[in-house]
Amino acid sequence: MFPALRTGARRAPGRGRGRRRPALAVGAAVLLTSCTPAASGGAVSESGPHAAADRAAGGRVYVTNHFDNTLSVIDARSNKVVATVDAGVAPEGIAVSPDGSRVYIADNGAARISILDARTNKLTGTVPVGNNPTDVAVSPDGRFVYVANGGSNSVSVLDTRTDQVTATVPVGSSPASVALSRDGATAYVANLGSGNLSVIDTRTVRVTRNVPAGRTPAGVALTPDGESAYVADETAAKVLAINIRTEEMTAVRVGGAPFDVAVAPDGRTAYTADFGPGSISVVDIGGHRVQATVAVGTAGTDPFDIEVTDHAVYVTQPGADALAVIDPKTRKVVARVPVGNSPYGVAVSP
Repeated sequence: MFPALRTGARRAPGRGRGRRRPALAVGAAVLLTSCTPAASGGAVSESGPHAAADRAAGGRVYVTNHFDNTLSVIDARSNKVVATVDAGVAPEGIAVSPDGSRVYIADNGAARISILDARTNKLTGTVPVGNNPTDVAVSPDGRFVYVANGGSNSVSVLDTRTDQVTATVPVGSSPASVALSRDGATAYVANLGSGNLSVIDTRTVRVTRNVPAGRTPAGVALTPDGESAYVADETAAKVLAINIRTEEMTAVRVGGAPFDVAVAPDGRTAYTADFGPGSISVVDIGGHRVQATVAVGTAGTDPFDIEVTDHAVYVTQPGADALAVIDPKTRKVVARVPVGNSPYGVAVSP
């Protein structure tokens, strides 16, 4: 049986596992801007000094901790938490600017976006958006931020030069995830409640069409060539490959309830985070089939959000309060980084 969906949000970490559910604040909460040392700075190594994540090119990995109201900042080379930042109320989706200087956090419990200065690891401000913001995407040129507001059935468009919302676009029911084309011309929004993708022309800031996308599309990712959208269809236990031009759909059955999907930079492989069985599915994009299933923990550790680079696959595990790091070549977990209570979103700096 699939866990019940939380109204107005992308998904609720730790549901049905004896963990407390978040109490979403009605009004804005006081946002602390101090940066504190991480409570647990080490990672549990599962391979040795030459793990894939240790070879990752520079940068940081950012993880939102839903119930702690914090953000974990992780060094991508050492797989160690280097800072823990207070991050509002029930932080969820997260995205990094193309130059790596800013991090945008969907503050689900306070209807706003929090902005982190990546150089100082301090929050520099907040921007009001719609209700229950669940996911964030930054345009390739860094000029705009797109926010899926799960409780308002809308997408907020934030101008990064002024840090003001310049447009609000009505979309489908309970938008859960947003992805941008490589040229930034189009935004694709997965509407979990209405079972479709809203396609937004970012020039006119209008929805041009709505594409059927299964029962409960919870996550969306695009192939590098821009020809296909991959959608995590949560309650159908499938990942959907949708031809953007023709809207033709191919379904691939995966494990558990896929909450998120990511496409590898080379465009050959998609990964789904399968809630329940403690695994991720590795999907061959050319053949539309599951190539492998990678165990990231026991049942109940709940793979949740997923991010892929050339060197590593990062998976949040709300049931284990950890971030799993997987080598995409060996398809083995090479490190497990202790983070905060019920990690939700993950993003990697360039």
